[in-house]
Amino acid sequence: MKKVFTKERVRDTAKVLCFILVFVLLLGLTSHWFFTEKTAVSYYHISRDAYSYVREPDNTLDAVAVGNSDIYSAFSPLDLWNEYGYTSIVCASPKQTAQDSYYFMKRIFEKQRPKLVIIETDMFFSYSTRYEKALIRKGKAPNCFDDLDPEYLDDEISHLFPIFQHHNVWQGDSKLSLLKQICRGYKYNDTVVRVKPRRYLKPTKEKSKISPVVIGYMDRLVNLCKENGAEVMLAEVPTVLAWDGRRLNAVKDYAQSRKLDFVDLNTRFRELKLSFRKSFRDKGNHLNYSGAKSVTKWLGIYMSSYDIKLRKSEEVARRWDRDYALFQEYISQPHEEE
Repeated sequence: MKKVFTKERVRDTAKVLCFILVFVLLLGLTSHWFFTEKTAVSYYHISRDAYSYVREPDNTLDAVAVGNSDIYSAFSPLDLWNEYGYTSIVCASPKQTAQDSYYFMKRIFEKQRPKLVIIETDMFFSYSTRYEKALIRKGKAPNCFDDLDPEYLDDEISHLFPIFQHHNVWQGDSKLSLLKQICRGYKYNDTVVRVKPRRYLKPTKEKSKISPVVIGYMDRLVNLCKENGAEVMLAEVPTVLAWDGRRLNAVKDYAQSRKLDFVDLNTRFRELKLSFRKSFRDKGNHLNYSGAKSVTKWLGIYMSSYDIKLRKSEEVARRWDRDYALFQEYISQPHEEE
C-alpha cells in the first residue's frame, strides 16, 4: 500500500507541475501577443501616458524624463523641441515608483539611446506596496525573505508578465486623442488655480527617511542609465504640497553619495518667474501649462551642459515640427480638458 501511495503522490505532483508550467506558458504568450505596450498606449488606463515612447522611431530620442504626475505636469517635450531642438519624452504616471521607472527604462533602452535621463525625485517618497510603507515605518531593511512577501512578490510578477500591468486596458475602449498622441507623455492642462503663498522650504537639518527598497531601485535605475551611456540628472519640479526641507536634504544626501547632479527647482521659484496665482492647476501640487513652459525652458538651457549632440534626420525634424504645429493649433482654440 505504501508503494501505491507513493506512486499516486508522484503522479499528482507531476500533474500540478504540468499545470503550473502550462499556466506560466499561457501567461507569457498572452502577455506577448495581447497585453503589450502597444495596446497600453492606445487605450485608457492609469499608466497609458507613460508608454509614449512606443510611438517613437528607434534611436531618435535625446532625453527621457521619468517620474510621477509631478513631471508629466511640468515638462513639455514639444516646447523643448521648439526652443532647443532636443527630442524627448516623459515616461510618467500617477504615483509612479522607482521600481516602475526602472522597468520602464529597461524597455526604453531596448530601442532608444538617450544621452540624458531626468529622474524626478518625488519618487523617492512613493511606495509601491503596503509592505514597503511598513518597512520605512519600522526602519527595517529588506532581507533574503522579502521576495516571499505577497505584496512584494505581486509587484515583481506584474513586471515579468505584462498581462498584470496592462489587463485594465480592456476595461474601456476610449481611443487616444490626437493631443495625447503628440504630447509625448506631457499632460496638458491650462487650468489656473490660485494657491495661497507659503514658505514651504523652511531651512532644517532634519531629513526624511527613504525606504531601502526605493534606494535599491533608484540605484538600479541609475546604474542602468550609466550602462547604456546616459547621463543622469536628478530633478525636483515645483510642488508646494509634496516638497519640504526634509525631503530636499534626503535627496541631496543621496545625490552627493552617488555623485549625481541634482537640481531642486523649488529653490528657483522666482528665477523661473512662477506665480502662486497663475502657475498651478490645483492647490499647489501640479503646475499648469504656463508653469510647465517656464520649467521646460529652464531645463532646456540647463541641458546644454550635458553632451547631447543634435543630429536629427529631416524626417524626424518634420515629424516634430508637424506635431508642435498641431499642438499650438489645439491650445489656441477653446476646448474641454482632456
